[in-house]
Amino acid sequence: MFNRHKPRPERVTHDSIMEVYKPDGKTLAWSGKLVDFSTGGLCFTTDRELKQGEHLSARIRIFGEGLMEVAGTVAWTRLEGARRLYGLKFDSVTNHGELR
Repeated sequence: MFNRHKPRPERVTHDSIMEVYKPDGKTLAWSGKLVDFSTGGLCFTTDRELKQGEHLSARIRIFGEGLMEVAGTVAWTRLEGARRLYGLKFDSVTNHGELR
């Protein structure tokens, strides 16, 4: 029998701040905390209440890696203890390399 499920991409745990911007791409709307990320998306937590299908544009500074700009759609939401986790499926990722 064939396995119908694709293997899940490797996830990297991280605790960087995720800055979410308004549609103009210049004005900070709110921030969250990155939990982990992979090639397909990321998991984060925030005090804001988001809905599945909502589109976000964000910047994440990852120590030793640089600045990553991402855009995507909230794919899932899950309550874990007292915090709400969100999954963002990437539409686009731009890696600006190590910041100097």
